[in-house]
Amino acid sequence: MKYLPMGASRFPFLLGLCVAVLLLLGRPELAAAADIERSCQARWTLTNKTTGATAVLDEFEARAGCGKTVPNRCRSRARDAAHACMSKHWETRFDRKKPAECSSSGITGYGLPDIKAAVENAACSLGWVQGGDVVVSLSGSTSGDKECGRTKTFSDAYIVKPAMCASVPSNTPKPSDANDSPALQIPANDTVDPTSGLKFPRSMPAIRYPVGYNDCSASEKKYIQQSWAMAHYMAWVADQTMDWMEKNAKYREKAWNHNFREPVKANDWVNYAPRGWFGAYSKDHFDIAKDAIDTLWTKRLRGKTFTVKCRTNDTNKGSHPCFRKNPGTKRPPAANHIVYGTINFCNNAFNSTSYFSGARLVLHELMHWLGTKNGTVVGDTHVHCHGAAKCVTDKGYGAKDAAHLANYDGGTAGTKIDQQRRRVGHRKRALRNNDNYALYMYYMGYKAYMKNAAFNLPVVTQFPASGFVW
Repeated sequence: MKYLPMGASRFPFLLGLCVAVLLLLGRPELAAAADIERSCQARWTLTNKTTGATAVLDEFEARAGCGKTVPNRCRSRARDAAHACMSKHWETRFDRKKPAECSSSGITGYGLPDIKAAVENAACSLGWVQGGDVVVSLSGSTSGDKECGRTKTFSDAYIVKPAMCASVPSNTPKPSDANDSPALQIPANDTVDPTSGLKFPRSMPAIRYPVGYNDCSASEKKYIQQSWAMAHYMAWVADQTMDWMEKNAKYREKAWNHNFREPVKANDWVNYAPRGWFGAYSKDHFDIAKDAIDTLWTKRLRGKTFTVKCRTNDTNKGSHPCFRKNPGTKRPPAANHIVYGTINFCNNAFNSTSYFSGARLVLHELMHWLGTKNGTVVGDTHVHCHGAAKCVTDKGYGAKDAAHLANYDGGTAGTKIDQQRRRVGHRKRALRNNDNYALYMYYMGYKAYMKNAAFNLPVVTQFPASGFVW
């Protein structure tokens, strides 16, 4: 082995090594601490070991950076940060305060100052402690794209005693009107609507059915009426939800994100959290979404009588859009709203017999031509960009495209500012895309309707320590 002697003969080698290191550090992709950021969603879940009932105590987000060629490393770091927060909080639960790990720069939306109190308050307020001890299980989980998924059980046999409930108010829904309660309550479906034959809460405002039904068969007319009635219900639920969030600004962001499920694969788009369809919470996002839903509810479903037509038997097939391929789906549409005030139901509308699906179709069509107070005009054709020279104009149809507009992370091309600009651009388009509104109202309304019981947003006096109950 040949050794370099100390002295002048070794200096060029060391100098060259230093220059090489400096050149490497000068490369922006190596010098940057993090070229991109990715996130994972995290939540605390409490389970009643006797009944199997669950309650979400809190939800938050963990975000971490990494090199743009290894995005999964960002997510694994975010996942680990979320679990470090939860593990430390449970480990130090007797300190009755939030640990530093839950206040780091990558953790946002963490709302539990006292995890021990949160567990006990939730079990008590939800009525799980009825005359005796109840055993609960507490778990923490993360979800999202690749590398995010992990669940850890922190206690599988935590005992909540009746004595712990002395100062905790009950969260049992009151039979009074929803507006008299500290929580928003969507009452049970207890009254049959004579036109549609469906059951709805008696407190729901009267349905303003469309007129016309030109060329509709009896079965087609019935399907439209049932779909319209369900759309009315879904919009009512969404409007009340937005009103509740407006009045309860302190809890708005938490409610906006509650039960958000980051879409990670095909057909996995079930999301009744506003975040799922309108992007991460901001006051601006909330104001736009609320105004659009309020306009739909007050000025359209309750303030205008629409005309409907069935375009299923036209003699001049080919001239009407019902018989031409939609450029967004490459097949004839299910309906269209070409002239404001008249909705045409096409052959494809009647391929489904589900009035839930029909309600989503009605909501989509009713969102056309809708302009809000803040200048947002809702439609279904948008230009959006994924990088330099990668801007496209297309239709925002279906859950996959709608979820993409709301959740696109900005990609890896360009600088962080470029990525942020693309994220913001997508969110803006989500807030003016028909299907984003239709799908939010559909999933939120479907969940409320199928509960067939009082449907509750978090009780103000207990939230967030007692957890969500819807």
